[in-house]
Amino acid sequence: MTIAYFSPLPPQRSGIADYSADLLPSLAKLAQVDAWIDEPTTAALPGCRTFDYVKNPDLRHELRRYEAIIYHMGNSPAHKNIFPMVLAYPGVVVLHDFVLHHFLAGYYLETLRSKSLYVEEMAYNYGSDGEELARSVVKTGAFLWEQEPMRYPLNKRILDHARAVVVHSEFAARLLRKSHPHLPIAKVNLPAVPADGRPDTAELKRRFGIAPSRTVIASLGSANHAKRTGAVMRAIAALGRRDMMYLIVGEMGESFRQQARSPELEGLVRITGYVDGNQFDDYCNLVDIGIDLRNQTMGESSASLCRLLGAGKPCVISDLGWFAEIPDDCAVKVDAAADELVLAGRLSELIEDDHLRHRIGESARQYINKEHSAGQAAAQYIDFIEEVRASERRGKVQGNLVSEAGAVMAEFNVGEDDGWLIDGVADEIATLFGARR
Repeated sequence: MTIAYFSPLPPQRSGIADYSADLLPSLAKLAQVDAWIDEPTTAALPGCRTFDYVKNPDLRHELRRYEAIIYHMGNSPAHKNIFPMVLAYPGVVVLHDFVLHHFLAGYYLETLRSKSLYVEEMAYNYGSDGEELARSVVKTGAFLWEQEPMRYPLNKRILDHARAVVVHSEFAARLLRKSHPHLPIAKVNLPAVPADGRPDTAELKRRFGIAPSRTVIASLGSANHAKRTGAVMRAIAALGRRDMMYLIVGEMGESFRQQARSPELEGLVRITGYVDGNQFDDYCNLVDIGIDLRNQTMGESSASLCRLLGAGKPCVISDLGWFAEIPDDCAVKVDAAADELVLAGRLSELIEDDHLRHRIGESARQYINKEHSAGQAAAQYIDFIEEVRASERRGKVQGNLVSEAGAVMAEFNVGEDDGWLIDGVADEIATLFGARR
């Protein structure tokens, strides 16, 4: 099988870039995979050729030679060059976020600087009501993608152009079956590639200047309101302990930085900013307790959480969306609206109980190793693509048979009075393809 693969790749600062860097080596063992890129990549891609479709737009006509095209779509600006390709050359869309409003609003309003195209997109998705809402948005700046993201996911155009869709949760699959019931959908678990070996946590803490006696609680990835960063810091302050540290491995806005500098959190919060893959693995391994919350879901999943779980770390997570699908014995789940006292209570239980931490962490490690390997994900991709191609071939043959049968019946003047004959032929064709009319 030949596959054209569109995705951000390292060094682009995108979780999906890291996802593809993990998946591609396994996928390339099962098919001839070419990575179509819009920026130079530092990823090791054994078995893959790379084609820069932005610098060399004349290459695009070659896409019709592939047996499958895979497009990765998420809410990052890193997908700005992939989106037009989806519309021009439909393929299998990997939907990392069910809600794409953030991406498309940024694409139209910032990248293309076109308010009219954003209004048009809203009209395409939601008719005249959507058009009116969009005009209000561009006039007032009351961003729908922040206020009611699940009500206005703005994903219809991409899904209308997709031949099939891959998602990472049953939550997202259920939503897609409602909006696009005839679209082939596969749920493939996020591939998680744990760091090599079982590292010396004490040595990692020494290297990063953290006292070995301190319990490290960490959030991995960019800090923002959706991840309840403020509530987590209030919970850390409420614990009132000086034998711990809250580590934020990722970028963070100034308002949260000011909160981290407050007197009650002095010396308790460390912010690393963006780190590369190797450092990310090191931080994963030195963590004692992970925390990954959401106040609402966009239909997303979390590769950073999978890496923490795969490293055997007990994590506190929100009980909604994809996160709710993680087995109950592999994480500590809290309500999406849990306040800082509830969060502090769950964290305190884990800090005080070594046995509980070990039991949850080991269950998490076994679950990720069993259900989230890159090889398993790659095999599921190939199986699904083959199913989609076989279904499309059956559909074409069936369509041709119907056309030919209609032409023959017309030649013999089969008309309205011969309904019994028309129904019989239709039933026979349906039976050939294992279907019912």
